[in-house]
Amino acid sequence: MLGKKLVPLAALVALMSSVSLTQAAQQVTIYGDNAYPPYSYKEGGEERGIYTAILKEAFAKMGDYEVTIEMVPWKRALSSIEKGDGFALYPPYHRPSLRPWITPYSEPILDETTVVYCREAVIAERAPKSFPDDYKGLVFVNNTGYASGGDAFMALVEAGEIKMQEAKSTQLNLKKMLLGRGDCFINDRLNILSEMKKLEAAGEVKADSEKLAEAATLTVEKGYLGFSGPGAANFPFMGDFLAKFNAIIKEMHASGRIDAIIAEQTGG
Repeated sequence: MLGKKLVPLAALVALMSSVSLTQAAQQVTIYGDNAYPPYSYKEGGEERGIYTAILKEAFAKMGDYEVTIEMVPWKRALSSIEKGDGFALYPPYHRPSLRPWITPYSEPILDETTVVYCREAVIAERAPKSFPDDYKGLVFVNNTGYASGGDAFMALVEAGEIKMQEAKSTQLNLKKMLLGRGDCFINDRLNILSEMKKLEAAGEVKADSEKLAEAATLTVEKGYLGFSGPGAANFPFMGDFLAKFNAIIKEMHASGRIDAIIAEQTGG
């Protein structure tokens, strides 16, 4: 009698285990900047970049989640996070006063060196030493939605003492400077150098183009995975996802894996 009852019980346990093992992972979409090479961009229909390679490897270790990376314009990604429609995006800098709706932030993923690039003629004329005061009266180009330069710089922009013109990508802004339609550009050093190489390879840098050079090093910025504060209620698994992601990123830093990925991506 006992044996007859154990058979269906065993079958039930096996069925429950099977259901548990085959339960679908939580679907998650992460937005990435589609125009920030070599860190985050889309090329040939594929998601590419240093951050992208790091995140893909990290996400592959998060068995409870099936993560899709969607590359979109940065301004659109920011809008989705602010509205609470999006879950998370990469790679914002830590700007809690400017973007209070990005919260929480993950563990830092990468260090980026923010520099000021200017036309050589501007550097020769101004010999700038103090940023941002020595740059008053100049025209800065800027990637749409980016917030670099710091509070003092933005105060001069708001006061009209520095003019700012925005374009959708680093390449477009560098082209404007090569044509003399912008004076300076604040961005990550590696991003600027990689895009200049592409312009040179494409024959976009002419003999009569303006010459560009680094005028100043501003800061070392850290890039993060930033989450939607307004969207927290829409994504009740956010805390669990963040905890697991942070643990993996810490391990990748400690093991040297992130440094290895940077070297692989940059040929270093």
